[in-house]
Amino acid sequence: MLLASSDVLPPAELATPVWLDAMSAAVGGVFGALTARRADLDVMGALFIAVATGIGGGLIRDTLLQRGTPAALTNPWLVPTALGAALVGLLFARPVVRLTLLLTLLDALFLGIYSIVGTEKAFRADLPLLSCVLLGVVTGVGGGLLRDILVGDRPMLLLPGAVYASAAAGGTTLFTVALALGGSTAVWFVPALALTVLMRLGSLRFGWNTPGPAAVDARMATVTSWPARLVRRSKPATPGGPAHDEPPRPGRGTRRGPDQR
Repeated sequence: MLLASSDVLPPAELATPVWLDAMSAAVGGVFGALTARRADLDVMGALFIAVATGIGGGLIRDTLLQRGTPAALTNPWLVPTALGAALVGLLFARPVVRLTLLLTLLDALFLGIYSIVGTEKAFRADLPLLSCVLLGVVTGVGGGLLRDILVGDRPMLLLPGAVYASAAAGGTTLFTVALALGGSTAVWFVPALALTVLMRLGSLRFGWNTPGPAAVDARMATVTSWPARLVRRSKPATPGGPAHDEPPRPGRGTRRGPDQR
């Protein structure tokens, strides 16, 4: 039995502490600055990309929910933190690149946290279940989506490659279904977060990739060839000698024609 949000959620919203929001904005700002540096943008362009990456997901979420001024703009720490992180990424690019592993781990963690927070806010707003999953995914990947669009690249999350948006979708789906069936936010937050993080890091560690069109076509060809293989295997072999439609081979007792001599 699916329950309404008023029957499931506690009175207080699922909120993240300010320091965690600032860390998320900082990590996004660093990634945005490094992307802007590779795209050969000027300083102002890099700062703009960094801010969009750092706070873009929450900005899109609150705009779609139409709940007044987005929290990313009312919080006095997020934009300055993203700007400061962008300057660090621009001025100290080489040392920052050496921290790629740490930044990747933090990015996977923040992907899970903010995807689930976005899902909880959508569920509290009595949106349909699929809309809750969608808004959670948008919250988690929105900053990276804006970053790629602004630098003129095809968004990485739409291309074949390591699992990213799919990881967010996995965690938010688990969280949404759990809440709809009467589960507690406090209980299901950690399992949904763990699923998202493990899917993201597992894709990087073990090479789990989302398939492209060529890979899908190859798999479909393999699947559709199974019936033909089964038919060939099920045909009984002709006992004793060649098949009936095979012409006789020349030998003893067989008269050769002029063209067979």
